[in-house]
Amino acid sequence: MEMTIIWSKKARTQVRQIFDYYQVNASTTVAESIISSIKHSTSNLATQPKLGRRYKLLSDMTNEIRYLIIGNYKILYWIDESEIIISTVFDCRQDPEKCSN
Repeated sequence: MEMTIIWSKKARTQVRQIFDYYQVNASTTVAESIISSIKHSTSNLATQPKLGRRYKLLSDMTNEIRYLIIGNYKILYWIDESEIIISTVFDCRQDPEKCSN
């Protein structure tokens, strides 16, 4: 059964900020490529929701938090019934320690 992917407001804002940054500091083509990679990788969760690894730092949360690493970005998500909730898109270069778990 294919699950629905829901992007939180925070995650949508973070993706927009990534796009805006690369559009200004690199090019629109680079920005589109990065965002396309993030969206393509997360779209795989619809049929493979446990594709990402468990996020040990947040193991005490009610929902099981999982993550994917795509390039320099860590995407945090959880599974809720028939939905995948994308909660955060974090740039690992901000704090590489957060991307090691």
